[in-house]
This record gives sequence, structure tokens and C-alpha cells, in this order.
Amino acid sequence: MSKPELALPVETALVTSTTERGVPRLITIRAHALIALYALVPLCGALMLADSFVFQHAVRNRLPVTPNALFGFTAVFVLPHIFASLFTFADSEYLSIYRNQLIGAVLGIAALMAALRALGGDALNLVLWATTLWHVLAQQTGIARVFMRPGQVQSAWRWTSVSAFTGVGVALFVPVLMKASLALLGLSTVLCVFVVLSATSRAGAWYVAATQALAILAAAGVLSGYTFFAILVPRIVHDVTGFMFYVAHDHNRNRVTRHNFLLRVLAFLPGACSRAAGFGERAGRYHQAQRLSGARWVELLSLFYREFHVETERAASAFGARFGVTVH
Repeated sequence: MSKPELALPVETALVTSTTERGVPRLITIRAHALIALYALVPLCGALMLADSFVFQHAVRNRLPVTPNALFGFTAVFVLPHIFASLFTFADSEYLSIYRNQLIGAVLGIAALMAALRALGGDALNLVLWATTLWHVLAQQTGIARVFMRPGQVQSAWRWTSVSAFTGVGVALFVPVLMKASLALLGLSTVLCVFVVLSATSRAGAWYVAATQALAILAAAGVLSGYTFFAILVPRIVHDVTGFMFYVAHDHNRNRVTRHNFLLRVLAFLPGACSRAAGFGERAGRYHQAQRLSGARWVELLSLFYREFHVETERAASAFGARFGVTVH
């Protein structure tokens, strides 16, 4: 069985529209939308410099070590990316094609975690931290391949950059790795120059350079004690980028036929939400036109109940017709 078409064209802002027949068009992720996320790199770099030389580390002393300590950070930036990746596999065709890889990955990860837990100490946490770092920059450099001409220099840049980024992060706990990691970072920066010069477009050159700048900022943050920014910026860029691709993929994959089981189950939501919004607009006009006495409040609530009841019945009927389930 051939792999399903992903339909993720990368062009030069994230846009979508509908055709004349009402079928949603393919979402295209343009390079400028991806590059815009990297604006955090110079902004946070400038803040780190200003705090070091002007404000005597006032900002650093008030920040937690990691953004994960901030209320809501994980819910806003981390979990949507994770849930979106799981959501994609609620697709019988994908599960049948990638079954062996998924089973192998789950069993392999479970065995590795069991072995590391048996070793005790910080081995498990250290490996989880290292694989997270590797994954974060490997995604960004992987996307950069869209803008690069294939070759040994491009491949060498990618893996030296990812290795350096991972090594610098792990060196927080294993300091002996820092010198080697910084040497790799220097090498990857030199290689990046050649990759930028051979990029297939100006936007591609900016994206590759911005990805290398992200690794440099993370290293500078670790070395200068700004671990908050060293974690924050790569995390936001990585998670938002990944979420954009997952949303584009799921939209394009299911725009004509809903292959995804969860999308079929939740198909009634867009219509229900739009009709609820229409009711809210009518209620607002009603409120502006009249002072709501007790009797009129009862009338308004009755209108809401009728709208809600109708939508619930429609949703139940659609669900039952689609899945052969009778909802009373």
C-alpha cells in the first residue's frame, strides 16, 4: 500500500480559502510564516544583552530557570503540539501503513525506559532531556531541507548543528561535554554559511540562517545563565511550527473525505458553533433593542433552549446516521 499524500506545500503566511464549489482549498505554509517565528531570537538576544550590560541582570534574577515553571506555558505551547501529533494518527490508513514502525517504536521506547529506570540515578531523566533537545532542532533543520540543495555539506550542517544544540543542553548536567559541543557549534556555523549561499531561495537562506541563530542563542543562554530564554525560544519556535504543519496536514488530508476518525465524530461541531454564534448575535440585538424585563428574560431563555434543543437533535441524528447509533 502506498503512503497517503501529505499535501503540505511550503511556499513563500499560512492561508486557506474555499473554492466556488465550497470545497476547502489546500492550506499552504509559506516560508515567511515560518521565518516570522524566529523573530524571537533577536528579540530575546537583545533583551539578554541589555539585561547583562544595562540592568545588572535584574531580568535574569527574576525569571525561573525554565519556562515550564510559568503557569499555563505547557498548556499553551507544549500540549497542543503533542495532541496534534496524536490526532493525526486517528486514521485507519495511516495506522495500517505505519503499524510496524509504531509498534516497534513503542516497544523500543518502553524497553529503553525500563532499562534506564533499572540503572537508577538520573539516567532516565538525562536521556529524556537529550532526546527532547535532539527532536526540537532536528525538526527545524528537517524543514530547512525544503530550501536546500541536497548534498554532503547540507547534511553535515544539519547533524553538527543538532548535535551541538543537544550537547550544550546536556552539558548543563554533564559539564565535560561543553567544550566539544561548542566546537561542534562553531563548525556548524561555518557550514551554515555555505548552506545559506546554496539555498534555493532568499526565504530559504533566511530560514537556514535563523535556525542556526536559534542554536547559537540557546548556547549563549546556557553559558550566560539565561537558561529561561535558552529553553523558551526553541520551545516556542518548535511547538508552533509543528502545530502549523499538523493543522495544515490534517486539513488537507481530510478536506474532501474525512479519513480521520476523530474528525468524523466531531463533524457536527462547526455547524453547531456557527449557529450558536448566530443566536448570540440575535440575542445581542434583542438586548440592545429592549430593556429586558423578567418576562422578556424568560422569552430569551426559551429562545436559547429551542436553539440548543434543535442543534442537539441535529447533532444526534447526524451521529446516528453516520455510525449506526441511535441517540435518545
